[in-house]
Amino acid sequence: MITITPKRILFLPITSDETPSDPDFIRMLRERGNEVETRTISQARSYSLILQALRLTSDIRRFDLVIAQEYFSSFGVALRAILSLTASKTKIAVTGFNVSRRYLVTGSRSVNRIINRIFSRFSLIVVHSRAEARLFCQAHDLDSNRIALSLWGYDLPRTFHRDTTNPIAKTRGRYICMVGRNNRDFEILTEAIKGTTIRAIYVASRATDPQLDTTEHIEILYDIPFDDCLGIIDNSALSVILLKDEKRGAGHITAVSAMLLGKAQIFSDADVLHDYLIANQHGLAVPLNDVAAARQAILQLFDDQELAERYGRQAREFALKYLTNMVAQQRVYKLMNAVLEDTPVELVDAEWQRQMHTSRQPN
Repeated sequence: MITITPKRILFLPITSDETPSDPDFIRMLRERGNEVETRTISQARSYSLILQALRLTSDIRRFDLVIAQEYFSSFGVALRAILSLTASKTKIAVTGFNVSRRYLVTGSRSVNRIINRIFSRFSLIVVHSRAEARLFCQAHDLDSNRIALSLWGYDLPRTFHRDTTNPIAKTRGRYICMVGRNNRDFEILTEAIKGTTIRAIYVASRATDPQLDTTEHIEILYDIPFDDCLGIIDNSALSVILLKDEKRGAGHITAVSAMLLGKAQIFSDADVLHDYLIANQHGLAVPLNDVAAARQAILQLFDDQELAERYGRQAREFALKYLTNMVAQQRVYKLMNAVLEDTPVELVDAEWQRQMHTSRQPN
């Protein structure tokens, strides 16, 4: 009989809860017989995250694997591993590796080489889009064979009820919406619907878009509860995701939420969205910063409710197959277990990749 020796894992989630519940992939690792210890990192500014990670991993050599959940805190873990010469056998993995702020890149090539050397300590990096993988490779000269794709997936919160949430939205008539605080081009959308009778609701953050102006046809809502954001999307004619650039994250939670709600979307034809939204199946894609193309797509879907409903149905079917919390957690579990067991890592889910290839073939 083969005896499996339990592995020791340190999990470092970032949370505002004092006693957070562990994600399902951690539960799965425990059920396999591994010993998992959770130490929480408080939400804070970038460099505070690094310092917290350094402090919490002073005994890093005790663990077979350390799992971080964010760009800056994971840098702190990697730095600790390099400073702790006795931790050479400890593996480091990071899930949800994305940047909504700025990269750890300076104007000094020498400093950047040191930073990149620290990032190279990772055994595995898990990103939410292949575009993010390419961006991180460019920013930090990372080995692409250590970067795996796990699509961002979740379930609509139990607190959200489609029949009662945000009844105010139901009194506004037909409208489109754009929801998000990260990399949204509200200016282009405003220009795209100027001169039309289409009403719009923008849901934004004062921290990133403090100067948005309410007009006769545009309503601005700042920093509202998440369930209210879902209500706005749910009651809209269609959801819009126009990005300013392809160098940052795209707010995948908004895209997936709209898909689960069965909403057609107008979205930027950007790499960071290509792994989630398929043009002419889930909605219409438009070039970045193109007012005319955005206007044409919005008018087409707003006026063709049958087409919008078909796109919405297809998006929901796709999301339920590939973008639920359980699918995402099982994927991360398989990746973490492969790192622990020194088995080959499937960098991209093969079945999903076949589906995407088939879906993008010309009819």
